[in-house]
Amino acid sequence: MNNTPTRVTDVSGRLLVERLNAGEVESWLELPSSLKQPFMAMVAEVASGVKPSVDFPVPGGDTVVVARTDFDGMHYGLHISRQPVGFPAEGRDLRVDAKDLPDFIQQVRGV
Repeated sequence: MNNTPTRVTDVSGRLLVERLNAGEVESWLELPSSLKQPFMAMVAEVASGVKPSVDFPVPGGDTVVVARTDFDGMHYGLHISRQPVGFPAEGRDLRVDAKDLPDFIQQVRGV
């Protein structure tokens, strides 16, 4: 059984980013594979604290937003979403806890 809490894969031209709970998909976000490099840069910038949040346009009119989540000023993790939010949440929202960031960043770089 895989205990990794996140999974990043490239499936048929789509970048699929998943948060797992006991091996089951808890939440996921899907982006065109063409956004791999900008997405990787966004995750690195926000995870390292360079910026509190960054956004980038997704073909078709959406925007992917990567934001740092804080709890009492302590780094807590990342919140990744596709906006506008007027659509169903499925495939549009994902959180990565701070303890999982090193593995997550490695997964994004490795896909």
